[in-house]
Amino acid sequence: MKRRSLLQTSLALAATVVGAPATLAQTAPSGRPITIYVPYPAGGVSDAQSRTVAPLLSKALGQTVVVENLTGASGSIAAQKMLSSPADGHSLMVVSPSETILAPLIIAGLKYKAEDFRLLAAGIVAPTVLIARPTLEANNVNELVAYAISKTNKELSYGSFGLGSMPHLTAEDFRQRTGARLFQVPYRGGAPMLQDLMAGQIDVAFMPFVGGILGMVASGKLKVIGLATPTRLPALAQYPVLNDHPALKDFNYPVWSTFAVSKAVPDETAARLNKTLNEIMQLPEVQVWGKAAGFSVPESASLKGVADFYQAETAKIRALAKSVNLQAQ
Repeated sequence: MKRRSLLQTSLALAATVVGAPATLAQTAPSGRPITIYVPYPAGGVSDAQSRTVAPLLSKALGQTVVVENLTGASGSIAAQKMLSSPADGHSLMVVSPSETILAPLIIAGLKYKAEDFRLLAAGIVAPTVLIARPTLEANNVNELVAYAISKTNKELSYGSFGLGSMPHLTAEDFRQRTGARLFQVPYRGGAPMLQDLMAGQIDVAFMPFVGGILGMVASGKLKVIGLATPTRLPALAQYPVLNDHPALKDFNYPVWSTFAVSKAVPDETAARLNKTLNEIMQLPEVQVWGKAAGFSVPESASLKGVADFYQAETAKIRALAKSVNLQAQ
């Protein structure tokens, strides 16, 4: 399947070829640095993504670009800092669904909502994978569902990062569609959850299929039940998809991370950032970094393309949250 087809089905992003980078000097005061807020500690994917892009953005815009890590509260601290900054294009944030869509649904009292963000580019994307302990008595989605609905077998446990996390919502969607008998075991992070999964303490989990998980699967420490993608991916063609089950024909959960600004940023400024970031994301060094991290870097996308994608993601995640009666705490 060609990259364009993959992007259209898994991200619904409208591809747009863009021209040469332009500076913000025409729409924003010069001399001030541009800040990219990262909602997680140094060393993670969001941090690496920002620090890969920052010097390239600085060169393209002819302005200083700094990366600032502001952690805590499911990314909402960084989000609130960025959104409260002047809406002139000098404050960006690296975002995913966790900070933009989920945080307002699970944290009571937050002053922002998903619509307060404006995505600037397609960013990076990876598939979600349903992985299982190596001794699980199922090797594909049809076998797993049959096992999990059988009254002669015990309920299967699935790991998550807690109530309202994407692994939780994805697993609940899977459970509701298939009738599988599953119960949640929440963890504080991916590392302890994966350790318990490999040790057989839990049965399955939905995770981004990137980084160390690829190696764990290759070494037999975990098994793949299926990818949450519309069709098999060329780079991962050896792995089946969950859409093979009749109840999961549109079960599609891309893992994405990109850059955003406040919705109040002027259209012209946002368009110039979109143009520049699109070109940066296609540079060889960014493509190499993305591949090494386990992500693909999609083709360039217009502001309308990423806005349409974000709107669809927001609606899907909110519907899931409502279906499990998720309440802000």
